[in-house]
Amino acid sequence: MGGHRNHSQSDHDLLDAIPAECIAVRVSILSRRILNCYNDALRPYDLRITQMFILVLTARWKEVRLIDLSEALQIDLSTLSRNVERIRSRGWVEWIDSLSGRGKAIRITPKGSRLVRQVVPVWRDAQKGVMKRISKKGAKSIAELLQSVGAEPGGLLGSRRSKADYETG
Repeated sequence: MGGHRNHSQSDHDLLDAIPAECIAVRVSILSRRILNCYNDALRPYDLRITQMFILVLTARWKEVRLIDLSEALQIDLSTLSRNVERIRSRGWVEWIDSLSGRGKAIRITPKGSRLVRQVVPVWRDAQKGVMKRISKKGAKSIAELLQSVGAEPGGLLGSRRSKADYETG
């Protein structure tokens, strides 16, 4: 009949245990709280932290294909594409032919470079605020947890091929 079934006590115990113990939910809540600290600080610039990071990586790497950004940021291509389109529509990045000859890439525009320089002090203040809340020990624990699941954030700096690599194929 597809009706409502009564939950036994063990069902209730399980239904209480999942929200109380689920690591995924806890990490998701922590992530939203931390992201909001940065996003609130960047709001006057009509920028979100993920978009800022796209700009920073693009400025650092000179040009980048979306597949490389997706891998570095660990976000799906459709979410990344939406973020790139938002920053492109504001004139902060532009589409170019990849030096590798394999599709399109983005590069930061002079307007985007000016924005990055402008928001770095805002990011630093947000970073200090987050560090006050989570402490150096908390930040170290987050880095260790990321490393333990194979997602070490330091890899963002070393995982990118150099411009010379693209020129030589």
